[in-house]
Amino acid sequence: MFHNYVVMTLDAPVWGWSPSSSPCGDEYIGNGELRNEIVTPHASALAVLYRPEEVIQNLKRMEGMCVRAPLKMSVLDDFNDGCPPNNRGGNEGVWNTEEAVIIPHFDSKIRHCGCGCSLRLTYDVTAADSAGGYWCFFKGCPEFEPTDISDYNTFSFWVKGDEKEGYTTKFYIEFADENWNKAIKEVSEIDDNWVKISINLNSLKSASPEVNWKKMRQVAIVLNQSITAKMGTLYFDDVGFGDETTEYKFGFRDSINWTSGEFSGKSLTLDQAMIFLSIANYLNGTIWHLFMEDSISKTGISLIDDYRGCVIYFAEGEDLTEQRGGGLDTKPHASNCSCLGKGWGNGSDYAKYVISLNEDADAISFKMRYSDKFDANNNANHIQVYLDGELKGKLFTENTSDWDEFQWSAPVYIGCVPAGEHELKIVSGNGGEWNCVNLDCFMLFREEKRFDTGPGTYPSIFGIHNGSIKPNRTITVSKLYTYPCSGTGGHTEYIELYENDKLIANGTWNGYQGDWHNITIHDITGDPFVMLLKDHEYTYIIKTGSYPQIIHETPFNATGGTITCTSFVDANGEIYNDWIPAIRLEYK
Repeated sequence: MFHNYVVMTLDAPVWGWSPSSSPCGDEYIGNGELRNEIVTPHASALAVLYRPEEVIQNLKRMEGMCVRAPLKMSVLDDFNDGCPPNNRGGNEGVWNTEEAVIIPHFDSKIRHCGCGCSLRLTYDVTAADSAGGYWCFFKGCPEFEPTDISDYNTFSFWVKGDEKEGYTTKFYIEFADENWNKAIKEVSEIDDNWVKISINLNSLKSASPEVNWKKMRQVAIVLNQSITAKMGTLYFDDVGFGDETTEYKFGFRDSINWTSGEFSGKSLTLDQAMIFLSIANYLNGTIWHLFMEDSISKTGISLIDDYRGCVIYFAEGEDLTEQRGGGLDTKPHASNCSCLGKGWGNGSDYAKYVISLNEDADAISFKMRYSDKFDANNNANHIQVYLDGELKGKLFTENTSDWDEFQWSAPVYIGCVPAGEHELKIVSGNGGEWNCVNLDCFMLFREEKRFDTGPGTYPSIFGIHNGSIKPNRTITVSKLYTYPCSGTGGHTEYIELYENDKLIANGTWNGYQGDWHNITIHDITGDPFVMLLKDHEYTYIIKTGSYPQIIHETPFNATGGTITCTSFVDANGEIYNDWIPAIRLEYK
């Protein structure tokens, strides 16, 4: 009703009325004081149960009117993607006078955060009157778009100099508006360690009243004749607005006057927003349905379930194409607040699904999320899984104690699934009544990729192992686990991995503390993982301590590939050619 009133009578760009703080100061506008021109984001959001699509569009329009308060840290560029534009969609590049030399490079080895890249600037401004630097639009590519940064109090970034190539201990940061009015800040006390620089924008605003901070063009690094070293290299990372010392507000402003553009200084907090969205979702699952209609959201769900991307297909139990028995049941703890239930799972009940894969997938398994309160025959309830009419296996359900308590089943191995459409059929194998199961959702996934010899045996002694590993699929490795002999402290002291005689990764034991059976493996750049490629051969040197379990054969077919022993020199100097340490390489 409110939406129709707005469209037909007020001709307002946004809608939603409720008591709130005033856009003109923070006095309270209560019942009987509401005005047509003052709307509130939270009132719009509360209508999500009834007009979800229109609510989303209305909130987006409000966001475009700057009703969203700034977040604590708004990143301009972290340089992790190694190319323009920046994180806010702004173009960037170098500038210089004719005599100056400015060379940018996105460096993946020297960076502040330990991942991605930093910006490396190699410069030469030794010529008289030469200058140069690096510019970055706040928004817009290729042309700039005027950007309002007046809400931000702090501009911050990390910087360090290059000890070998030399560097200036000071330079300048320049802010320019759309008419090239500028505010400049000197940055000093740079050294060859990462230093965080925080610039107080409020002081710059006071000192540069001619700058229009609501319509800004760019920020630039300036290297000119005033710097301390006119040749050298600087590194920059994590450039943005805000730091831990600045107070920021979250979520939407409490209200906005859509005729004047004024908005309240108070904000609807994220906690409050989550409360009413959770209530809306609890009542009928609207939010979840909207969320899961988006392909990016579905991909995100898969990544949350397994951030290494092992999940290749996910579906709700109620997304079937054909069924026998049962019906949909509302369960608040189900992933979509509903499931295939109401007696489904008796006799030969089944549910059919059409699944579609974009590419061939190997080593695929199936598992489902279910509830089963009855479990009448002492774990006798079983489910059969068919793919394209072929029985792939069956699983047994367990007592979950409540119809609204769900858990994942044991996996059923499917094998290779070619690209294209397939029919997946889930069939109840129960013979009688009251053996029903609630089917919440299911997924097809690859088992976690790892290299595992499994346990070994005696005899055992510590020493130095030399050999090779050949994975049968590409795996990412971050941990080495050593199987110890019972009652001993068997472990690995260190590991080195080589490809074509070149060291690619290593790891060192930290002693009998914490998870001492595992050691972390770092690649040569320092990242706490290394990728081992399918069918590539890697040689290893592993020094063990105490009494690890041993595989007494070579070569050995492990889970994920083969491993061989070239030599093993034990603590007494004895040499063997068929002693392989019992280990597991995995990503944790």
